[in-house]
Amino acid sequence: MNNTPTRTILLILLVSAALRIGSITGSGHTLTSDELDYLQLAEQLRNGGSYATPAGPTAYRPPAYPFLIAGLLSIISSLPFVFSVQILLELLTCYGLYRIGSVIGGAGTGITAMGVWALLPSSVIMPGLLMSETFFTAVMTAMVLQSVTGERRPVLTGVLLGISILLKPQMLLLGGMYAVWLAHTGAWKKSLMIAGTAAILIAPWIIRNAAVMDAAVLTTNGGVNFWIGNNPEANGSYRIPSAPLLEAGATEQALNNEGYRRGLSFLMDDPAAGVLLAGKKLAHLWSSQMYLLLAADDGIGMQRPYRDQLREVPMRSALSVDIPFVLLVVFGLAGLFLLPEGNGGARTIAVGILLLWCAVHMLYFGSARFAYPVLPLLAVTAAAGVRERHRIGTLPLHHRLLLAALAGGFLLLTLFQYVLIYL
Repeated sequence: MNNTPTRTILLILLVSAALRIGSITGSGHTLTSDELDYLQLAEQLRNGGSYATPAGPTAYRPPAYPFLIAGLLSIISSLPFVFSVQILLELLTCYGLYRIGSVIGGAGTGITAMGVWALLPSSVIMPGLLMSETFFTAVMTAMVLQSVTGERRPVLTGVLLGISILLKPQMLLLGGMYAVWLAHTGAWKKSLMIAGTAAILIAPWIIRNAAVMDAAVLTTNGGVNFWIGNNPEANGSYRIPSAPLLEAGATEQALNNEGYRRGLSFLMDDPAAGVLLAGKKLAHLWSSQMYLLLAADDGIGMQRPYRDQLREVPMRSALSVDIPFVLLVVFGLAGLFLLPEGNGGARTIAVGILLLWCAVHMLYFGSARFAYPVLPLLAVTAAAGVRERHRIGTLPLHHRLLLAALAGGFLLLTLFQYVLIYL
């Protein structure tokens, strides 16, 4: 690495850190909802307790993030310290994008991807929230870097995959498909090493749940979330049905099982409604980033309609986060089409992750927050697309039409949201 890229990288990292420190210190953030759950579990662990809520042992929240918070609070008992570590994780993500971009299109692409992520308002605000997304996104970026550089350290990839599964259990599906893809390409030894290492990491948690929760599962919230996304009152996002799943006092696993049973029953009874809901879930997944402005301030309240809360966000503030987000998605989509094959299978990996991410949330429910972990991929493909923009006229007609449909549909979705909120 010559001196010019080194200086540029350091400058981008310094700017990135300064923006995130300023965002955190300048916000009036109040912990709400999931954040309070994570903190309660972390405090319980830090004080020598078991992984439990006041109601008893739990597997509702995946364990990796509460354990991270507990470890950090054991070092310095201060939430600002936790947020400082999350800023460091964001900087690692930022540098990881430089490395990925450099593999795909050279140092210029890497620098551009890094700069895009450093300045993206969504990534500036996120590390100031006590949410698992910052940690998970850093882990996922490291996994992609390992992949595009040829999986020279499959054990490390397995460790990262294991951690990612303990952060977001849906990664079990993505990791499994990746292992199968590696085996299909002839790298079956690496595939086995990755899968075996990940299995070793997640096995103790599954064994614990089998012993404590009477269920060998990664989490007990899958069925509840599946029911929230698939019931007659569902709207594609997080809306708890008016009728409870079971009577008060039911175990987490009983609720988990009943949620899957009712959700599947709804889909089988009314498949057309399920298809319509899948489209709504996808729309919510790629919806406005203005939720971050609410979350970074007083938090998103559960007692008031979400749309009413969004209406309180000044349009100028909303546009300040959404215009960069829209540009990222549009240029990122273009980059997916312009990215040459090869480059460590970067395009196949990016498309595969994006499609699987959308598919998972079309099964459960969508939320703008859930799209965050795949935005770094779009930062890389957007950077590659900018450098390959001269090739857009040479794309096959069906590729150009598909790109126009995807980008146009996304722009219409964003415009429709603003009409609903502000008019």
